[in-house]
Amino acid sequence: MLSDKLHNRSLCGALFLFLVSTAAVWGDVNGADPRLTGAPGDGNCTQCHSGTQVNAGGGSVKIILPGDATYTPGVNQHIKVQVSDSAQRRWGFELSARVDSNPTSGQAGALASTDSFTQVLCDNGRRAPCANSSVIQFITHTNAGTHIGTSASYTFEFDWTPPATDVGPVTLYAAGNAANGNNANSGDHIYTASTTLTAAVQVPKPSISSANGVTVVGSRIAGAAPATWLAINGTNLANSSRTWTLDEVSAGSLPTSLDGVSVQINGNAAFVQSISPTKLIVLSPSDSTVGPVNVVVTNNGIAGDASIAAMAAMSPSLFVTSDGKYLISSHGGNPLASRLDNVPSAALPDPTAALPGETIAFYGTGFGPADPAIVDGQLQQSPANIATSPLTVTVGGSTATVVYAGLATGFAAVFQLEIAVPVTVSNGDQEVVVSFNDQTYTSKIQITGARPKPTINSTNGVTITGSQAAGAAPQTWITINGANLANSTRSWTTDEVASGQLPISLDGVSVQINGADAFVQSVSPAAVVVLSPNDATVGPVNVAVTNNGLLSDSASVTMAGVAPALFTADGKYLVTSHGDSALADRIDNFPSTAAKLPAPVAAQPGEAISFYGTGFGVTDPALADGQLQKDPANLTTPITITVGVATVNADFAGLVPGMAGIYQFKVTIPTDTADGDQQVTIQMNDLSTQKSDKCCFVQVKAATASPVVDASVAKKRR
Repeated sequence: MLSDKLHNRSLCGALFLFLVSTAAVWGDVNGADPRLTGAPGDGNCTQCHSGTQVNAGGGSVKIILPGDATYTPGVNQHIKVQVSDSAQRRWGFELSARVDSNPTSGQAGALASTDSFTQVLCDNGRRAPCANSSVIQFITHTNAGTHIGTSASYTFEFDWTPPATDVGPVTLYAAGNAANGNNANSGDHIYTASTTLTAAVQVPKPSISSANGVTVVGSRIAGAAPATWLAINGTNLANSSRTWTLDEVSAGSLPTSLDGVSVQINGNAAFVQSISPTKLIVLSPSDSTVGPVNVVVTNNGIAGDASIAAMAAMSPSLFVTSDGKYLISSHGGNPLASRLDNVPSAALPDPTAALPGETIAFYGTGFGPADPAIVDGQLQQSPANIATSPLTVTVGGSTATVVYAGLATGFAAVFQLEIAVPVTVSNGDQEVVVSFNDQTYTSKIQITGARPKPTINSTNGVTITGSQAAGAAPQTWITINGANLANSTRSWTTDEVASGQLPISLDGVSVQINGADAFVQSVSPAAVVVLSPNDATVGPVNVAVTNNGLLSDSASVTMAGVAPALFTADGKYLVTSHGDSALADRIDNFPSTAAKLPAPVAAQPGEAISFYGTGFGVTDPALADGQLQKDPANLTTPITITVGVATVNADFAGLVPGMAGIYQFKVTIPTDTADGDQQVTIQMNDLSTQKSDKCCFVQVKAATASPVVDASVAKKRR
């Protein structure tokens, strides 16, 4: 009987090998016999083990793959087989890999143990490696792998290396033995399973072009330099085409991977700005190496062959238009800061022609160390001058004054060269030569003297913001209307007023009133909004606009001591706030673009609201010229405020903290005010704020009362 049990266990791979060794039959084999996986041509362990029919015991055997049901030829996979049965406490399994074209005898790849709980057997029952006459492999448990006493389930793990080539579909067949550990073949539950894998689509590895595979952006010269923007040219470099998004650099750190694409330069990660199948734009890491370095592209786990690039200490280059003809340039500052998402990889708008005497900026890379030093992979937070030899610039053969040469803030390793165009330069395409560190870089810009100068309208050219009445007053918001007043359209940013000091120029646009600088809040070609300087003059004064070196003819306007006006959101309804709220958080677009403010909400009788204006004159303490207001300042001139037909008292009348030249009037709507549009006026001496049948109103609407339910009726309903 014992010999029968031994024979049966040796034949079926019983799990109870601690009783008798089967070495006499199958050498050092302690697992299941071959050909018990349930595959075509195989049996299963019910030949010897009894308990239930196959897959009828309430448990299962599962083949767990590391990913989807595919294989990459020759690439190893880690496979798991999980045998589960809540009633059992000892475990065994056997698995074989077969090609579907020959499922009986077609071995697929190679199986390998990864621990002491599994072993690989050949078709003849001997341990692998297998002879040519017995090529089918089986991986099964060892005696230790049966894990007697382990309840509910056990998971076996091992490696499988697929065939070296695509052999078509491959099926893994597995049988699991969930045994009860009773030292007999009875009461065991046998399960089978299979899963079919197909060859994964072979993605070609990325390849860098042999000629000009790595070039400096702008110059397109082959090679590299530290902290320099490079273009990597080739094929299969990426599976998508895009640049980084602003969200991906919002924290100030640059990504080292986009959509699974990364680049190593001399073993260090580069910073990836844009990707496409044929071109990558990356910022090289800081590296003091001079000489050949390896450049490797990895596309979603597939690394290309290394390309050798010559690393120089620096490789100065300027960014040019897509046709390579003109330098990318900007006028009156750095308007490219908003193009962080596509500088330097994508083509920017073609530059406009420059004027003799105008200050313009070029942009480039590879100019070497800066002071303070470039922080690797970080956006530049403040200006940093080129730290090595000074550079010179000529335009059309004439030496240009270099205003600034260093890193552009808000970018990463992008250098800005700001120059004053020589006044002697002629119209047309002019050659620009940048000489730096014994190297020269040559390109072109367009010069024209025909740009029209700014013009202030002859009628209502200068008006009070809000009332739109012609004229001006000290420390009052005024609008200058005309043509060619600016080359861009924007208002100041919160950063530009963060220190509390208001700018006297935006994008090269400035305004002089009676010879003194005004404070510029917003610019556009047709309108400029400014805060007038403190000036006690009463009578005619001259107003002039300068747009990037071009000065308008003066416009004469009458300066008054005060010019009270209220701000409206749409020309009809006043800009208001309710309760104690104020508009200080809208300093970026108030008062020039009041239409961007939230639409006024109707006020209720008895509610406190505020409205806002300009030009009301002296306060205590006085308004500091060109400064954001730090503390409330009361209006010193008596005023009378009318809401509808009622005269109301002001809870506060004065300057708003956090803004400049903005007056706030906080009042309480009378409780007997009727619903509807109620006109608001402020009388100051013999002057009044604007008033017409179309301006200036607040909406009043009483709160809707909740319905009252008679208690006795409610009781009856219950």
